[in-house]
Amino acid sequence: MKKNLAIVLSLIIFAGSIYATNVIQPIQADLRADISIELNGSLLQLKDAAGNAVYPISYNGTTYLPVRAVAENLNLDVQWIGETNTVKLTQKSNTPSTVINKTTIINNSTTIQNGKIKGNKNSMIYHMPNGMHYDKVSEKNAVYFDTEEDAIKAGYRRAEN
Repeated sequence: MKKNLAIVLSLIIFAGSIYATNVIQPIQADLRADISIELNGSLLQLKDAAGNAVYPISYNGTTYLPVRAVAENLNLDVQWIGETNTVKLTQKSNTPSTVINKTTIINNSTTIQNGKIKGNKNSMIYHMPNGMHYDKVSEKNAVYFDTEEDAIKAGYRRAEN
């Protein structure tokens, strides 16, 4: 009986080690710093959680993008669940901006000092100071507002980022 139990346990351990070796396999891929990523016409600067630049990887004719860097540019929260080796992506809440005074704006729980809302005269879209496309609006096309209410009254709509 002990011999049979030992054989069964050995087979289970052996089978488990075979499965484990198939889950993670070493590959040879190319780090592609030369590949640009655009989102709605704007060039993205992909960064990891620490703020370091990250780049796409090319493997067997497919380009792989860093999930966190892309998801954060899409305004998604990223969570790594180590117990199940799962990346969890969720929509960030669209908390409306609150203007405390003309120099302090709270948007999505982020406080911006001396912030100005920037509108694009051509598109009639306004951008919050911490928005993804805020710095993309050229000064010749820019108009500034103190509050979102002012921007809306002037006929502008909020950027989707």
